[in-house]
Amino acid sequence: MADRLNIALVGATGKVAALAHLSALMQLSNASLYAVCDIDPDGVGELADRTGSLAHTSFEEVLADPHVDAIDLVTPPFLHADQTISAAQACLLRKADGAFALRSHSNG
Repeated sequence: MADRLNIALVGATGKVAALAHLSALMQLSNASLYAVCDIDPDGVGELADRTGSLAHTSFEEVLADPHVDAIDLVTPPFLHADQTISAAQACLLRKADGAFALRSHSNG
């Protein structure tokens, strides 16, 4: 695994939790905000430009990106179960507290 984790913030243009998560991610010394993801293409594009990250407009794009090491879900809670299952099927492992999903490097 690289010295720094590449994190994708999913639900990145949300008005509540996303702002707090974005602020915290920008301060981590062992991780970088690699990608932001949201269904709002204009908003996520602007956020990607401001943060120097890659913009994705679907969760499936994030799961398919081989450079994503961790996912921070700030989507609506009713999406979390399906997104967690999809992450597991894409060889991502999710911590029980729900904060991050780490790609299993032994599988790819």
